[in-house]
Amino acid sequence: MDRDRWETFLEKHLTPADQAFPSVPPVPGDWKTLSPEDSLPLLLDLTQAQLAGDIRPTCECFTALAIRAMPLLCYRRHLLCDVLLETEEGPGLFAFIYGQSGVWPLDLTSKALFRLNSVYGDPATSPAAALEYLHLFTGFIIGGAESGRFRVLESADYFPWVDADPPPQALDAVRQALSKVSYPPRVVCANDEADAPAPMTLHSGDLAEQRSLNSDVDSPVVAWHIQVPVVYGRSLWDCDFTVLRDGEVHMEEDRTLLDDLPLRLERFIGAVRLP
Repeated sequence: MDRDRWETFLEKHLTPADQAFPSVPPVPGDWKTLSPEDSLPLLLDLTQAQLAGDIRPTCECFTALAIRAMPLLCYRRHLLCDVLLETEEGPGLFAFIYGQSGVWPLDLTSKALFRLNSVYGDPATSPAAALEYLHLFTGFIIGGAESGRFRVLESADYFPWVDADPPPQALDAVRQALSKVSYPPRVVCANDEADAPAPMTLHSGDLAEQRSLNSDVDSPVVAWHIQVPVVYGRSLWDCDFTVLRDGEVHMEEDRTLLDDLPLRLERFIGAVRLP
C-alpha cells in the first residue's frame, strides 16, 4: 500500500475511540475504534493466519465485538490492533499487527515480532521508535502465568490499580519511588558513533510529535539504551534495556522499587488477555 492510500485508509476508516473496552490500550498512542464494516477484513485475515497454524489457538472460538487500532512508528504503515472479544469468562482482548506486510498475531511470545522484523526490516530507527518497540516487545510477552506481562510505565493512566481510587499510601509510595528513577523514560544512544544524535528523554505525550518529525528519519544509531519503570505482577521495577536497531532487546539490569502493590493481575486464555 503506497503512502497516499495508507493515509486515506487511516482518515476514512478510523473513528474516535469509544469507552467499550474494559481496560486502557496495551501501548500508549493515538488509539481509534474501527467501524464494524472495516473490522471484518481484518478479522478475516486474522482468522486465516490462525487456520494456517501461524500461532497457537487464540480467539477463533470467541465473538469479536470491536477493534481499536493505532498507527505504529516502529512499523510504518502498520496498525497495532486490539480486538475486544466475548468469552465465557467475560470480556477478553487479543492484539495483532496489521499492514502492508500482512497480519501478525501477537501470541505473547517474541516469535511474532522477530518474524515481522525479518520481513519488515529494522524497527528501532529513532528514539521514539525504539521506545514504542520496547512497549511492544515487553508488553506482549508473558513472564509467568501468575505475574503476566511486563508493562513499561509512562503514565499514571497505565498503572493497573485494582480500584479506581487506590489507597493514598500506595499512591505516595509510587510517587516517591518514581521520583528516584528515570521517569518519564530516558532514551540514549548506546553505540559509539560520533555522528549519533544527542540523548533524549521521551514519554507518551511526545510520541505523536515524534511520529510527524521522525516519520522519514533513519538514524545512524545501531542500539539504544532505555531506562524505564516497569510494572510486573504486583511489583514496580526500575529496568535498563538495550534495544538494538534490528529489534533485539536485552534487559541489562533490574531493581525492585516496590512490592505487594494493590494492582490488578490479568488472566489469560492462550494469547487472549482477560483484564
